[in-house]
Amino acid sequence: MDRFFEMCLFFTDPYKSKTTGDIVCGAAIPFNRTGAVSGVMLVTFKTDVFSKQAKEIKYDGQGKGMIINPKSGIILASADENENLQKVEENPLLQEATKKFRL
Repeated sequence: MDRFFEMCLFFTDPYKSKTTGDIVCGAAIPFNRTGAVSGVMLVTFKTDVFSKQAKEIKYDGQGKGMIINPKSGIILASADENENLQKVEENPLLQEATKKFRL
């Protein structure tokens, strides 16, 4: 089991920082010193870089970009920052689109 954890990088869902109000994510990776997992290193980072990328995403020069966590369905970054942290199910445009892709 320890070998499994040695190779995993975990990301949190995006959330609003209580101290700064920024949208942030956490990234964690276990480490070992004695051949077994002995701790976890965690880094919290602002997601504004993703927002900048989402604003630049276009399809054939049109549309708007979104970066979505596929596991949780939370919008990490959108060209429309009011949509950040929404669940896909809460977004009318995405509700309609996801109906087409569900099996």
